[in-house]
Amino acid sequence: MFTGGLGANSDPAGENTDVEQGNITREDLARSLCQAHGGLSLNESHALVDAILDAVQEGLDADGRVKIRGFGTFEVVRREARTSRHPKTGELLQIPESNTVRFRPSRKFFSN
Repeated sequence: MFTGGLGANSDPAGENTDVEQGNITREDLARSLCQAHGGLSLNESHALVDAILDAVQEGLDADGRVKIRGFGTFEVVRREARTSRHPKTGELLQIPESNTVRFRPSRKFFSN
């Protein structure tokens, strides 16, 4: 679980932080990495986080699937076209097919 410092949208009193609500920004990751490994500066931590996320993006673009052992698998999945309704008017809407990314956590997340 993420144990980093407060994010940009955090309450200084420690209440209702983005991290507590499950929202972790690149800044949060970089600060946590910097704190955990004192030999890295914040700028180096930012560069490392960006490099990791860029590598995941490139893997998804190239192969459609990225597996990080002990963490989980990111996979591009196709969402078929479908019909839906506008919530206010009830009007029928055609939603086109699209690609999205699905994440499946490794079994390690469920072993505790």
